[in-house]
Amino acid sequence: PIPPDTDELSGFLQRVGDLGSKRWALPDLPAWWQMWVWFFLMIATALLLTAVGAAAVRRDPSSWRARVLLAVGLFSIGLLPQGIQRTDNTHFAWASAVSIGLLPVALLELQRRWLPRIRPLVASTGTVLVLIVLLVGVLPRYTVTTYAEWVKQTFGRSRVAFQVERGGRNFYYGRRDVADALAALLPAADELVPEKGGRLFVGTHDLRYTPYSDAFLYHLFPEMDPATQYIEMDPGVANREGSGLAEDVASADVLILSRVWYNWTEPNESREVGSAEPNQVVRDEFCLVDNFGERRDQPNAPAGGQLSPDAPFGAPLYELYQRRDAWDARTGGDPCRTQALPES
Repeated sequence: PIPPDTDELSGFLQRVGDLGSKRWALPDLPAWWQMWVWFFLMIATALLLTAVGAAAVRRDPSSWRARVLLAVGLFSIGLLPQGIQRTDNTHFAWASAVSIGLLPVALLELQRRWLPRIRPLVASTGTVLVLIVLLVGVLPRYTVTTYAEWVKQTFGRSRVAFQVERGGRNFYYGRRDVADALAALLPAADELVPEKGGRLFVGTHDLRYTPYSDAFLYHLFPEMDPATQYIEMDPGVANREGSGLAEDVASADVLILSRVWYNWTEPNESREVGSAEPNQVVRDEFCLVDNFGERRDQPNAPAGGQLSPDAPFGAPLYELYQRRDAWDARTGGDPCRTQALPES
């Protein structure tokens, strides 16, 4: 929702990420109120930088600092759609990192214009303190708290990231059960890679819903080309009728389908059922090689079930598929297993 809710975190990944967040030692706003403040701060700082920069350029067109302020302000306005289109802390950070970082410069420019008698050291200290108060007192959960936690993990304390490795390439995952499932899946997938690399498709177990993709798997298989342009699997785009997703699935040599985020639920297009044609392609043209991992209820996990409602307790986290012709050639004609995927 725009602006963010003031009584709950509505984004699925936002809620999941908040489960493991550490409490800040100082009094702070609830997480949803911090998101609400950040949303308007993101817009306000972009507009402030632009206004201050434009005024400074009018006063002195040759000023390098004035032109930089104006350019950064316009650039920050250009980033606003990134933060508005999905109201979570990750997108807010992308959209406001530049503008909030240069907020002290804009405040100094205002001070020199309207309060010139303040000593430079006092003015500089004051503008930096404004930024510190924002980060420590207003938005600590998604700035200093998170940064401090990752610094601790860098030095081996309270680590929650588990290494997934293949051929010297690494990815660090925040759930041990998923990392363990991938440790079993990757060697099995190695046996299916064609000599010339072939094409790999990574997606959801039920391709009628496409709110996410474990796209890091493409990084772990550099010799294989992604079989689809929908790397992120955005809902309402990848799963719409006529998107070409079914053709992408049909072009793949290997499929890795995931139930990891089976209970994704958000107030947006991720709830809407898309085309069932990709599921039909999986049934008709691919054989199930094996399942990996088991779904376990996560403590305090967000409620829901829009994605893969057929994923009961103990259902596999990942499914590995191979093309029927390659399956027949590799196994000598063993029966081809398929999954009972929804048809509509």
